[in-house]
Amino acid sequence: AVASLPKKSSDDLDDSSSSDDNSSNISTSKPKLKSMQQQQHPIDASGVLEAAKFGNWDDFNTRLLGHSDLSFADFNELPPGRSFGVVHQISYNGSRDALEKLLDLHPGVDLMLPTKQGQTALQVAQESSDKNGDFIKYLKERMQQQQSSTNKWQYWIDDAVDGKKTGWHDYTKEGSIKVQQLYKNYQQQKTATPSKNSEHQIKIGNFTYILDLKKMTQTNVIHSNNTTRRIRRCL
Repeated sequence: AVASLPKKSSDDLDDSSSSDDNSSNISTSKPKLKSMQQQQHPIDASGVLEAAKFGNWDDFNTRLLGHSDLSFADFNELPPGRSFGVVHQISYNGSRDALEKLLDLHPGVDLMLPTKQGQTALQVAQESSDKNGDFIKYLKERMQQQQSSTNKWQYWIDDAVDGKKTGWHDYTKEGSIKVQQLYKNYQQQKTATPSKNSEHQIKIGNFTYILDLKKMTQTNVIHSNNTTRRIRRCL
């Protein structure tokens, strides 16, 4: 006899979970699954989201620590076909330890990321049938920390331009404010329109850049070299 799958804890609208469809036979489902895996979002491919969804925290920790290729930007978007992201699944299940581990490893994870239905992680936690007062209190504290902190953006230098050392360098205060606003707008619009263009033009100081907020890069469109650099958001 085939063991039954665990009952879904949340996010029943997910289209990317193959476990929802038990009607196809083995010979027809294998090619389909292979095709789906090739197109999977990093969070899906790592198994982190699925582990959080079912509250398998040992597996979650193993996968989270074992995938050094994941970045906070991967957690700050909903994978195709998903209603919930990792923070929403953690919030639904009310695991403070899981949230702490996630934020310790990826402090840039946005706790205000909305679900497909527009809910925050806090709203998901509050509406969960298994309400956890300690978790909700902790989540509120971390959300307040994110909201009250000044979001700082940095760019990577490795070509000694203007005599700067190799490493991360801060945007000007004005630049960080502008980039942060673009980032917030992009996150909100992307939820409503998944195909939303991630590239935005912005003027900082004497230069104009194209920011790609999915790839997390900036390209100088004024300078003749059209230099592209990595950027990151710090909390």
